[in-house]
Amino acid sequence: MRQPRPIISGRPPRKRSKPLPQSDDDSGPEPLLDINWPDDRGSVVEAQESLANSYRKDVGDLEARFQEVDELGDEEVKAELPLSIDLQAIQLEDQYEALRPLPQDEEETVLPTIEFDTIVEEEIADVPSISMAPPMPPPEARRPSNDASELLPQYRIHDEDPHPFLLALGLWCEEAGVSRKQYSSLREILRMLEPHPILSRLPTGYAPLRRRTKGWLPQLQLRRAHLPLIPNKLPSMPEKRKKKAPRSASGPIKEHLYFFDPVGLFSTILRSSLASRMHFGLGHFKTNPKELWESLSWLSSVRCTSGVYAHYRNGNTIFPSDWIVYDCPSSQCTFRHLGRVVEVGLDFRDEVPEDERGDLKLRVQHAFWSHEIPSAIRAGQQFAKEDVLLRTEFSFLRESAVQYHQSNIIMHYDPEALPQLQPNQDFLICRSLLNQNNWIQPLSFSAPHRGELELRTYGREYFQSNFDVKDGQNRCISLPYLLFLDGFGLYRNSYRSMMGVYLMLGSLSFSERMRRVNVFPLTLGPHGSNLDDVLDSLVSLKELDKGIVLDLPQRTRVCVFPLCMTGDMPAQNKNSGFKTQRATLGCRFCVIPKDLRDQLDYDVIQNGRFHFKVLQQRDEMKAIRATARREAYATLWGLSTEEPALVRLFPALDIIRTRPSDPAHSEYAGLCKQLHQLLLDAILSPSAVELYAGVLRRWPFAPGFARVQSPIHHLKSYSLSEHARWIVVVPALLRCWLRPQHLQPLYLNSMQEAVDARNDGFTATNSIVRAFSYMARSTSLLMTDRLTERSKLLSIVKRARGEFQMLLRVAAAAADTNPRSRSATPVRTSKSKQKKGPSKTPPQVSQVDPAASQKGQEYENDQKRPNVHIALHYEDTMVEYGMPSNVNVLIGEDKHRYFKKVVYQTNHVNVERLLLEHENLRQSVRLLLLDAWPDEEQVTAVMKDIYRKCPTLFESLVSKSEQDSLRSSLIGIDDDDEITLQSDPLHQHVTATGRLKPKYCREVLKVPTRANDPLTTIEFKTQLRRAFTQDYRQPNVIYLGPHGFQWCRKVGFTSGPSMRRYSFALGDFVLFQSSSIGRIDGLLVVRLSNDTSPQLFLKLTIANPKGTLDPILEVPLYETSGHSTMVGLPGLTPARPYLIPVISDEGGDLALRQRDHQDDDDGEGRNVQDLLMIPWDVQYL
Repeated sequence: MRQPRPIISGRPPRKRSKPLPQSDDDSGPEPLLDINWPDDRGSVVEAQESLANSYRKDVGDLEARFQEVDELGDEEVKAELPLSIDLQAIQLEDQYEALRPLPQDEEETVLPTIEFDTIVEEEIADVPSISMAPPMPPPEARRPSNDASELLPQYRIHDEDPHPFLLALGLWCEEAGVSRKQYSSLREILRMLEPHPILSRLPTGYAPLRRRTKGWLPQLQLRRAHLPLIPNKLPSMPEKRKKKAPRSASGPIKEHLYFFDPVGLFSTILRSSLASRMHFGLGHFKTNPKELWESLSWLSSVRCTSGVYAHYRNGNTIFPSDWIVYDCPSSQCTFRHLGRVVEVGLDFRDEVPEDERGDLKLRVQHAFWSHEIPSAIRAGQQFAKEDVLLRTEFSFLRESAVQYHQSNIIMHYDPEALPQLQPNQDFLICRSLLNQNNWIQPLSFSAPHRGELELRTYGREYFQSNFDVKDGQNRCISLPYLLFLDGFGLYRNSYRSMMGVYLMLGSLSFSERMRRVNVFPLTLGPHGSNLDDVLDSLVSLKELDKGIVLDLPQRTRVCVFPLCMTGDMPAQNKNSGFKTQRATLGCRFCVIPKDLRDQLDYDVIQNGRFHFKVLQQRDEMKAIRATARREAYATLWGLSTEEPALVRLFPALDIIRTRPSDPAHSEYAGLCKQLHQLLLDAILSPSAVELYAGVLRRWPFAPGFARVQSPIHHLKSYSLSEHARWIVVVPALLRCWLRPQHLQPLYLNSMQEAVDARNDGFTATNSIVRAFSYMARSTSLLMTDRLTERSKLLSIVKRARGEFQMLLRVAAAAADTNPRSRSATPVRTSKSKQKKGPSKTPPQVSQVDPAASQKGQEYENDQKRPNVHIALHYEDTMVEYGMPSNVNVLIGEDKHRYFKKVVYQTNHVNVERLLLEHENLRQSVRLLLLDAWPDEEQVTAVMKDIYRKCPTLFESLVSKSEQDSLRSSLIGIDDDDEITLQSDPLHQHVTATGRLKPKYCREVLKVPTRANDPLTTIEFKTQLRRAFTQDYRQPNVIYLGPHGFQWCRKVGFTSGPSMRRYSFALGDFVLFQSSSIGRIDGLLVVRLSNDTSPQLFLKLTIANPKGTLDPILEVPLYETSGHSTMVGLPGLTPARPYLIPVISDEGGDLALRQRDHQDDDDGEGRNVQDLLMIPWDVQYL
């Protein structure tokens, strides 16, 4: 019996001779409860009346569609995906003309995207009703007065319980992108199992199943607003629209902007168990910051602390950026000093004593009173008695050391005019600081403190009254996020650009933020829209930026605000309000002219751009009324004429520091790509290029690295990830392969001249290899997730840029010496030069190659690329955000890639809404599993039951950490080939796979399989018991169990801190006991008794450091010692060391050791190998 379809409220049942067009909106509401709430103007909104009025329009639209389908007659309409139709015409017709009024006698043409079934006569009745339930407003339920958006209705099935099979099938079809024809085929296959009561409930078409799936589930709220489009960005109209369009435009072209309701999105996230993996409260002081809550951006913010603050002795709040008077921490000093609170957090630095770890500390910047300024600094300077001078020294203090708040100090950022003070006012002025070079730096040449901007914007009293949770009167949660803004093309064969606005929660760890499922797309701006118009529509973000009260379930003030904006270089320049990077002053951090971008010693402080200075320039530009003069002023300073909407939306942010550089695009798609192209075009000879491609194909890559495409044919199509893997691999490859005969002769000669001028003792080939190694080291520092060389970052990055410029200069010199690349000037042959006297033959003129004649100049210009200059600003990014990689955009680009794939599962009409609805279903299912809707107990239980039985269905819907959590709580691992092993905090969900047969272990591997095996030597037992003692903390293990020894091929575990999955197999190198390296010769599973979990041990061959560095790559050299050891799993470090077996000759050259090469003997009968250790680590997707 076919399951009847839901009907629309108010529409009587009727017979129909043809199935209706499938739509998600062909169902109506049940009568609603009388729900009223006050709006922001004090009036009362009638929920029933408002929703009913909006729904009548939807019913009317559906009636028109019923009539249209009836008029189709018996004509067969078919459509399959992908559609073989004109996508461009459909997109234009839907997107750009949908809102124009049509003549009264014209009906809209519905895209035929379904395949009609055979004629079925059936009565539509006795079906579960689908109602549209309005969301309950938050406690402070008010939309901003300038918010013109409207809430999209949600359709729910309330009088039918969700069936697990139908719900799971609907989710699978949605995630797999099943077309209607594929669903019909699947249904026919399942019907072969009849008779079965569940199969009889299968809907005939896919659309009813899709509606039921969505109707059973609670979902996030979507809103929409009218958005003007830019006509100059739009292509021409479809031909059938041109004939009916009005001759003159009646107004601006508009389109609907669909977006997630920010208030509903964040409140749902905070109610879910996802919040348990977030960091709330004060930040942490760390020696090597990694997470955002360990960085200056968090520790210096007033809003990041979730209401947890330090306090003065009188109980008032100590805010970051406060001026204080404090007792000197030195026991030898009894004076009180002046300082400024820069950061507030919990102290977890390495050098802190154990009894002080986790204590609340204040990081204070020292300052001089006017009378304390040393005479050496006063020389040539004029200081008034009210002046105070900041210093660059810092101290960590307890809050008890603070005496009082010095509240009368004014931070003066305008060097040209002093603040106007009343004669009776007792104020101090800070207008300069003493920098590290011991010279006075005006305060206008410094970035304002993050907390200072927040206090200026919202007021000190606001935070003290509404945020501080000390007295228990307030409840506060801070939820900072990273806002990714970037445009991307949706199709490969049709131009349609969209603007993605994504959120990454800053309270999640680095590894969690780098997961696609934790990227929340707030909206997708339609093609032809302006970013500022898109952002202006998201006015509720401004309310969240200040903080609103929500029920979670208790009344809690929630402050949701961006730590920074992320994006590539063009997007970030636009976000800051500057011209593009190609402008004369195209750097948003300083005013360096583009002709000087090759200078790596440029003073970015004295010539820097700073927040208040730029705002002053904007005010001056706005005061200019003449358009031409205003444009000239903007060009003079590299400003865009329009102020970015981000400044209006988030007024408490520094417009310079909160738009950091993206190292992924700058390094991977910029310098790494150009370096690879330079290697193929200018450095290697044509024959050597072929050899290089072959060597790259066979070269051992780092563990976990995928292969890269052939650079000869596919370099221009390399992804960011391929560039990342290549830069790690290529230095060692060139070290072992590159020889002088592989270089182009002209490049070799020019390089030799450069080497002779440098006089550093390196050959031409070694200088090239060293340049590549510096580029790899620099890229690793900028894109690693474990930054340790913090003090060396700037010098290493600048050194790498210098080596890169050297390669370009040599390429330019080689191009200039090439006869084909010079201008048409007479060139005498070598024979004519040897003749004395006048020549009887005219001088030979070289034939000019127009394409090659520009090569030298191109290489010179490449030294001045913006990617080269940006190196000078990476240190500021590291200081502000802990690591430069914390603000990379790889995961945002990955979300683009996902939408580009999913769009081909749609009918390409109104794709922005379809993609957001698809993402809404995915996120709603995930949040439902994480208990985000406590009032939806039945649906939650059904969904968890589905997960218990079908965990693979949810692999792309929930993150890895959430999978592990749900797997451990709902599912028991059951795999014949897997052995579940004992876990620890650092190694979770441990499994061993690939069991080896006992006969193979004894006869081939020569390892024991039982405790009483003749191969179980005394040395083996001693090593095993030592591993029990050291790693598992189980001393005095005598009996090794009744189960024997199980040897395996592979082991996998999830790292507790990073939630990253690691797997190791026989022959891999591992890091154990923090710093030792060994090669896996065996994976042993031991179970001491039936009551204990199996435990894993690794039989390793130790690799010892040789104590020297390779002179070219400057990386450590190792050798296998021939000694073996046994290590328990807790002693294994979650890392994948990259070691390459090499052989060296007498000249110091290295070569890759082949598998059939005879190992060296250490003199004691043990074989040894030389290994090249590559320490570079980069993040990629």
